[in-house]
Amino acid sequence: MSVAPVFSCVSGRLFHRPVAHGRLFERSVALLGHRAAVMEGGAASFFCPCPSISIPLSVVGECIDDENREELLLHSPSLSTTVGVTLTELEASLDRFQRTPKVELAEEITASCVMSAVSLAVQTRSAFLKALVVSAKRRSMTLAGMMNLLQVGTRFAQERQIAPTFPYHCGRDHAVQQWFDVSDEACSQFGVDLQHGVKILTSEGVGVCVGVAVNPSSNVPALYWQPLGSPAARIAPLFHSLGRVVVGHVRLEPNGPSPHSEVCIPEPLERYLNPGPMQWDTTTWLNKGLFGVCAGQEIAGGLRSLGVGLHATWGMLDLHCSTVDGSTVAYIDV
Repeated sequence: MSVAPVFSCVSGRLFHRPVAHGRLFERSVALLGHRAAVMEGGAASFFCPCPSISIPLSVVGECIDDENREELLLHSPSLSTTVGVTLTELEASLDRFQRTPKVELAEEITASCVMSAVSLAVQTRSAFLKALVVSAKRRSMTLAGMMNLLQVGTRFAQERQIAPTFPYHCGRDHAVQQWFDVSDEACSQFGVDLQHGVKILTSEGVGVCVGVAVNPSSNVPALYWQPLGSPAARIAPLFHSLGRVVVGHVRLEPNGPSPHSEVCIPEPLERYLNPGPMQWDTTTWLNKGLFGVCAGQEIAGGLRSLGVGLHATWGMLDLHCSTVDGSTVAYIDV
C-alpha cells in the first residue's frame, strides 16, 4: 500500500494518507463502467463539464481523510497531489465522465481549470467536482472572449489606425500608464453598444469601457475595461463572451483611476436585482439581456427559466431554472 499526498478541499490542507484499492474504489470503478479505462494504478477518464472542455481525471484509489471519512482520490496530470471526493459526489457528476475526450486541449488550459477549481472549492468550501464545472465553464467563456477580441482586433488593425488621446492606468499588480483611443468609432468596433465611459453589467461583474490600445500579448488592438473594484484597467475577455446590458455612464478621469475613485469600489451584483416572492428577478431587460431568454421560457435540457438570481456560492448572477421533476437548479451547475 502506497502513501500519497492528498489535498482536502474541505479543510484546505494537504496531508499524507495510505492509498488503497478497496471496497470504495471498486464501487467507483463499477459506477464509472464504460466511462473509464481501468488500468494499473486506477480508472482513467475525462471530465467534460461543457462541450469545449475535456479534463483528464482518474480515480487512483481511496483513503481515510483527515476527519476519518472515506474518500475517493482523483488525480489530473496538472496536479502534484490527489484530491479527495466522496462517492456521492462522483455519482452526482457521473454523466460528465467519458472514456474519450470531447475535444483535445492544450495541457495549460486543463491545468488552469483544475487549479482554479481547487482554489474555488477551498474558498467556498464546496465539492471539488462542482467547483470544477464552474471553473471550466468560466475558462471556456474566457477563451471565447479572447477569440472574439483577437478577431475584432486583427480586423481593426487592417482597417484603421489607433488614435490615442486619453491617458489611463492599466495592469494588475503593477499598473502603468497607457494611452487609449476613446473615440466612438474605435470602441464600437468591439460592440455597437460600447463607448468610452459606458458602464455595463454581466453575470460575472460590472465594468466601465475605457478605450482601445494595443494588447502587448497579441500585438493587436483590444478594448480595455475598468472592472469595478479593480485598481486599474485591463482586458476582460468575459465581457466579450457573456450577455451584457448597459446600466449607466461614468466619467473616467485622465491618468486615473485615483485610489478613491468610484470605479475602484466593488459594486454588489444584487443591487441590480428586483426579486419577486421567489427571490429571483423576472424582468425582461435583465433576463433577456444577460441570458437571452425570458422568464418562463423553455430552454435546453428540459429546463424552464424562472428568472435571474444571485448565486451566492459562486458570487455571480445566474439563471434559475425548474427541472421536469419540479426542482430548482442554477443553470451554471447544470
